[in-house]
Amino acid sequence: VPRDQMRNLRLPVLLCVVVVLTSAVRLQRFTRQVTCAHCNTRMRTCAPCANADPFRPTAPPLAPILINSVQDMLTLEDGDTDGAEMVLRRTLAARSADPDYNVTAAESRLIADRLLAIAAARSALGDLLDEVVKTNSWIAQFGAEQTFGQGDGSNPYVRMCRAECMLAAYMLHVERGEFGEVDFLEEERLETIRDASAPARDRCIVATRTATGADEAKYKQ
Repeated sequence: VPRDQMRNLRLPVLLCVVVVLTSAVRLQRFTRQVTCAHCNTRMRTCAPCANADPFRPTAPPLAPILINSVQDMLTLEDGDTDGAEMVLRRTLAARSADPDYNVTAAESRLIADRLLAIAAARSALGDLLDEVVKTNSWIAQFGAEQTFGQGDGSNPYVRMCRAECMLAAYMLHVERGEFGEVDFLEEERLETIRDASAPARDRCIVATRTATGADEAKYKQ
């Protein structure tokens, strides 16, 4: 091969070498031994988890399933503890049915305490939302009452918004962020509920104590 042709071949050859080395590094990165978060075994590939969505978070968020469950509780009569227990059982069964995630005992207890506490404090949480709407004139001014769960409870949208706000109020004022941040409300509703009056917050705390007790360490693993 003439020398000038050899010189022209150098760049393509170098590019091929770079591509091969880059592919090897990527392959090693994705096949190195890791500890599977689901089965807790040390292996290059985890057979039970091989088909799991790689973009799905290890622990699915709790908020969607809790909001749906609170909506179900809002269809019950006040004080219907049997109905609340049934909603809780359905919620835990649905969470446990996820094939890509193993529910921990601490998470099951957190779900149970949140739902039973919200059921017990339903009236107090509702009063807090009523007060928030009355004391913030911008809500009526912009016709945003429904977004705080005010209106016809048979309306699915109103009921969903009320469930969101009740869960947020519980997490903000009873849990006080100890077991997770409220990341399912937009800033306007979040800040408005966060600024609820001290008496309204205290009534919610008192109402939930009968359902949850005082041992907050039970949520921690």
